[in-house]
Amino acid sequence: MRNKLFFMFQAIIAAAAAIVVTVIAAEPGSSDDPVVSKSYVDEKIEQLLVALESGGTININQASGANNNKVKYVPVHVGVGQKLLGGEGTEIILRVGRSFAVVSGKEALIDVTDGKEMPDTSEIKKNHIIIVPRNDGRGVRVVEDAWFLVKGEYTIS
Repeated sequence: MRNKLFFMFQAIIAAAAAIVVTVIAAEPGSSDDPVVSKSYVDEKIEQLLVALESGGTININQASGANNNKVKYVPVHVGVGQKLLGGEGTEIILRVGRSFAVVSGKEALIDVTDGKEMPDTSEIKKNHIIIVPRNDGRGVRVVEDAWFLVKGEYTIS
């Protein structure tokens, strides 16, 4: 418990230091140093405390209000006979249904859960992370109504 409190204290000090450095480096009232209310600062400190108490990690940039471009997984429904085609680096996880790999060319999809390549027509395993290596028409073909978690660019055709 003592280590947790020490870590919480360090995280709060680090976040406060990041905010102070930003404020000192910028001209007051500019877009680099916006005027914020006490309630805004209190809210951010509360978010830090909640994250620390739940054992989560903290992104200092996120805590200081910086733009975070991290892409999240989104649930995607794909009907029978349709294809979900991913962009370069897209991650696909089959949650419900049945589907098979769609691969054009020599290279395959990558099943990072098994550490194997998946050539064309390989059956996609549920709850495995599949990565599309290139934006060239690769993805999955659905043969049983399916739900996926998808991170990155995709199209359904």
